[in-house]
Amino acid sequence: MITINHPTREQFELLPKNAKCLCSRISFSYGKFTSLQASFHQVCSSDFVTDQWLKAISSGVDSTYFYFTDFRTYGSAQFQALAAFCRLSKANIDQSITYFYQSTLLSPQVLSENVFQSQIRESINQFQITAPNTFKSQLRLINEITIHNLLMSGLPTNFFYYQHYSYSSGIGYWLYSLGYTQSDGSECFCRTDFCGKIPSRIVDIFGASDSTVLGNIQWSILGMSAGCLPVTSMLVSTLECFYIQTCVDKLISYFLTIESFTTMIYNNQSLYNQNSTIESIVDNLMVEDWMINISYDKYYSECAPSSCTYINVFRHDFHHPSTDRQIRFQRYGTRLYIFLLFSSLAVLINYSFLKSSIQSKTILHPTSSQFIQLQQNYPQTLSCPCTTVSMNYSTFAAIRPHYHQLCSSDLISDKWIEYILPSLSDIPYYVNDYRVTGYSQFQLLSMFCQQAQQAIEDALHVFLQTTFISSQVLTQQSFRVQINSVIETWKLTTVNTFIRTIELFRATMQGNQLASDVANIKLTTNSISGKLTWYARIYSNCLCALSATCHQTIGIYDYNSFSETFTIRCSIPNFFIGCNPTEALLLSSLECFYNLSCMLEIDHYINSSESFNFSALNPDLNPPNETVESIVNRLMVDTWSSNISFPSYYNQCAPLSCTFQYEDRDNLFLIITSIIGIFGGLSLGLKLVIIIILQFIDKILTNGIANLNLLRSIKSIFSCTTEHQLIHRLHFILVVVTLSIIYIFSAFSSRSITIEIEKPSLSTFTDLETRFDDSLQCSCSQISIKYESFLNVTSRFHSICSSDFVSNHWIKYLYGGIPPIDLYSPNDFMYSAEAQFQILASFCQLSQKIVADALIQLGVSDFINTQLLTSSSLNDRIQTKINEFQLTMPQLFVASLSLIRETTGANMLMSILSTNWIFAVSRNTAGTGMMHNIPLKFEGCSCALSSKCVSSSRGMLSGCYPLESILQSTLTCLSDQTCIDPTKTFKALNSSSSISSRFPLNTTIESIVNELMVEELLSNTSYEAYYKECAPLSCTYSYVDNRHVIDGITFLISLYGGLVIIYRILAILIVKQYLCMTKRVTPTETD
Repeated sequence: MITINHPTREQFELLPKNAKCLCSRISFSYGKFTSLQASFHQVCSSDFVTDQWLKAISSGVDSTYFYFTDFRTYGSAQFQALAAFCRLSKANIDQSITYFYQSTLLSPQVLSENVFQSQIRESINQFQITAPNTFKSQLRLINEITIHNLLMSGLPTNFFYYQHYSYSSGIGYWLYSLGYTQSDGSECFCRTDFCGKIPSRIVDIFGASDSTVLGNIQWSILGMSAGCLPVTSMLVSTLECFYIQTCVDKLISYFLTIESFTTMIYNNQSLYNQNSTIESIVDNLMVEDWMINISYDKYYSECAPSSCTYINVFRHDFHHPSTDRQIRFQRYGTRLYIFLLFSSLAVLINYSFLKSSIQSKTILHPTSSQFIQLQQNYPQTLSCPCTTVSMNYSTFAAIRPHYHQLCSSDLISDKWIEYILPSLSDIPYYVNDYRVTGYSQFQLLSMFCQQAQQAIEDALHVFLQTTFISSQVLTQQSFRVQINSVIETWKLTTVNTFIRTIELFRATMQGNQLASDVANIKLTTNSISGKLTWYARIYSNCLCALSATCHQTIGIYDYNSFSETFTIRCSIPNFFIGCNPTEALLLSSLECFYNLSCMLEIDHYINSSESFNFSALNPDLNPPNETVESIVNRLMVDTWSSNISFPSYYNQCAPLSCTFQYEDRDNLFLIITSIIGIFGGLSLGLKLVIIIILQFIDKILTNGIANLNLLRSIKSIFSCTTEHQLIHRLHFILVVVTLSIIYIFSAFSSRSITIEIEKPSLSTFTDLETRFDDSLQCSCSQISIKYESFLNVTSRFHSICSSDFVSNHWIKYLYGGIPPIDLYSPNDFMYSAEAQFQILASFCQLSQKIVADALIQLGVSDFINTQLLTSSSLNDRIQTKINEFQLTMPQLFVASLSLIRETTGANMLMSILSTNWIFAVSRNTAGTGMMHNIPLKFEGCSCALSSKCVSSSRGMLSGCYPLESILQSTLTCLSDQTCIDPTKTFKALNSSSSISSRFPLNTTIESIVNELMVEELLSNTSYEAYYKECAPLSCTYSYVDNRHVIDGITFLISLYGGLVIIYRILAILIVKQYLCMTKRVTPTETD
């Protein structure tokens, strides 16, 4: 085993592939070695998203007096939407980059530059794909919920009130849904669709008393579309006009402004064309290009390997040639020579057969079955580098959702909805009648099915195109565990993205008190002010102003013209109407529609030209009493099926070779070769030693011990008087010196010794860790461990979420016995106070739910590791996971909330509280005709230009929407008893609790909400529980042994015979040459 301490990058790149270089840190933030910067579509830096442009094209209080397809009605709102898309795109990209920078790369060992670059680029590519896809899905879902909840815009683009006066009944108010003739000639109605294929025009009509009045079309604006809502009509528009100066100049000439604006300049290198729709640009988060920098040098510096080790495996080659020295045998030493030779050989042969060493073997082009077998036999050392490091999940995984039968049933078909719709005009209008409102429920069901399928399809497309990085072939078990874990995480993320968006929209819809057709409003004249005012509806003694879940059973009603009353004929069990279609539907079940008899009973009252030819749902497939909400909460999916193919993965990985090391005795051929080499040297050495000993004994016996001159004998050894002596002495010196050097290197060279301990206890592992930290490896018997088995994470929320201010008691107290709209003006905080605190309570509930669900999801997710981690490494991994968790947890919530706020504002959705738009005093003295709306102002800021306008009141804020007011408020007033409730009926926030809070009192509610109201996350990791779950089958460790005396002697003997012969010849040549040079005769000249 060879070790290189603190290797430089250059040294690392020269190491063999089997080198093991452990990073001094195992996790690194991507921001340490990557740099990302996005450039956006030029419209986001153009004049057309500036306040100057928005004010110039705003018609202000006159907006609703133009024709509903006239650009002057909705143009400013459309460009507010465009500016919002730019802000949201930049925020999403910045947020994604920040998250990417702070997320971590786990790298226990140094990655090669190729693997590193491939892995980082694929991670960047994944976030580049994921962020736009999530935004696109959320935007589409929010638009669908908006249209199907029949939310009314302050602009007369989807609904308008018609004031009718008659002598008998007086003044009455009728709500109409707008219909459009689209550019392809088809009819479209805002009650059921977006209606986006309508050319945007300038029409010479102002203040028409009837929507049927047609004026002269003065101009159709190139690329722009009109429609039911500004956001959706802007999405289907293009920016063609705004590349042409004459077009922009002509457009601005229809407004009372002297401002001038510069057009955009088309770039042929742009990703988008001039006629690209806004939707196609927004779907890519308006990004034009990316600038990416990845530094391998910075990564290597962060990794900072303290050492690299690798095994240098030598085969026993033919180093040991066998030779026989030609030395004359003495008769007396023959038997001794034979005895010593064979006894020494017996010892060395026995050692050679018993000695084991690390062997290395390479299998070329291994098949999948060969790999599986090798993995079973050599799990610790097997290494099979992939030729294809990155591959799409689609190459080896397939996922298929099995949807609820509803999504393929008659109940969501156009035919079924059309079957209900015709009866609408045949009966007197009554909001609770199934024949009036039933179609909207089934449209919502159809929408949920379509959006769920689209969300899954989009997310699945992104997932399957996501790259899986695998530099080495994974084991079959590890592969399946990892992919299954990734799939489960993907499913949970996809479902959560969908349902969290719906939940947040429901919360803001209730908090903003948005007007939903006639479901939650009734229009009457205020008895105090004499103004037209909306009041919240009541269902079963439940007031929609205080609860979104108010509902009652929907049914079929008969109208008594004599008494002008409605009598219920039949009820549809557990099918409800309520404050808005979504809330009522989610509370409902489809019991009646599992029963054909129930459906046929309803059919008796449906006056349709279509005959009943529909099938009921199958009660054997799903429980009939299941609520729609429970179906939606699983993304309309009953079951998932997935197929993971290891052979496909292996074929894509396509390893060229597999290398593995194992400790084993040398094979017989190598042992025989070694013995032959040893035999030559051993026989020659024994001959020499025995001859010397025998000669020495012979001198003693001949001359006697007394006459033996030891000093003369020693001197005679070193005397060099004859050529033979010179050769002999030089030969001796060369052999001794060479053998000494070889012995030192062979006997004291490093050798790796590997020890295996089966089923070690925790104390044994701890002891081994302190002694063999660098080489200790313990394979887990369970490579997939649930986080909940060893990790406990708890959360602490801001004190406001446990205060009186989020209680129903407080909210009812603020509403009082008389509706606040009868007591206060819109500029007064009390006017919308109960709605503001409803939103605050919803944020607390949603935050707690999101955090609880996220912690449950974390607990049941898999911690995957094939090797047992040390306590410090585990803590590092868990802390990294918690940091990422706390960073990503609010990300979806914040993005969804921002998108909902921006689309709500741009669509100019009206609040029941009339805090943004109010009914104008009729300019029609006859009292009959279309009613118009005008925007309110707060401290000079018009709600027609910004939904975030607010004004100070009673230490708090009031504004265009309760949501915007509470988000911009701080905790200061809530911590002051005199400010919030001088009566002391409700306690102010404890100011001492703010000391322990990470949020100061002057922090806005928005800042706290953006952190999901979380003060801190507390985690506790049990290493004992982790060790128990891992349950290592065995631990192996290696150490370096530098003392190999027997090996050194054996190697020395095997070389001796050959060295004696070689150095004998060399000594003769050197001495001969030397003597020749000294005896050379130099000729002299004589006279």
